[in-house]
Amino acid sequence: MTLTLRIDRARWETHQQSLLDETPGLVPVAKGNGYGFGLRLLAQQATRLGVDTIAVGIAQEVAEVRAGGFAGDVVVLNPWRPFDAAATALLGEAGVIATVSRAEDLRALAAAHPGTRVIVELETSMHRHGLAPADLTAADLDGIDLVGWAVHLPATGSATEARALASTARAVRQAPVWFSHLGLDDYRALRAELGDEARMRVGTRLWL
Repeated sequence: MTLTLRIDRARWETHQQSLLDETPGLVPVAKGNGYGFGLRLLAQQATRLGVDTIAVGIAQEVAEVRAGGFAGDVVVLNPWRPFDAAATALLGEAGVIATVSRAEDLRALAAAHPGTRVIVELETSMHRHGLAPADLTAADLDGIDLVGWAVHLPATGSATEARALASTARAVRQAPVWFSHLGLDDYRALRAELGDEARMRVGTRLWL
């Protein structure tokens, strides 16, 4: 049996606009099957919203959001590894930002692909991947273009943890901090402290 889900598009788009208005610095996340809508449609919606950046899960998804018409920056959330040929092929492509979660990968990029635009992912209490700011020195960031620090929190994100990681990372080098899984009130409070140096990556809350 085939199941067809119909969406009230006007209400769906009104919700997206409302969340954008409440979340300055919002970065839509479009990955996998596009939360059931498809990556191309989400890319079209991101363009309609007028955001400057979208995030995808893996390198292979960049082509899909480009095919959907999104012309801004695209962040690849899956951390770059030297053996990932698809991700490496995108390093020189305009508008693509790599995520890096290991100091040795930063050094490898600086040596082989200087000037690569990079977001450095910090280790959080999720312990998924990422590095501790204490494991970095400013010299590790030489040779790459540091776009920001990523703080990907557990689903019930802690503003205390987010603030501590942001402060420690920015002591190594000043750069924007890209948060995931923060409550809107906590995010707005942190953005008030960091100014425009804060971004918020949102997937489920935006599309569903």
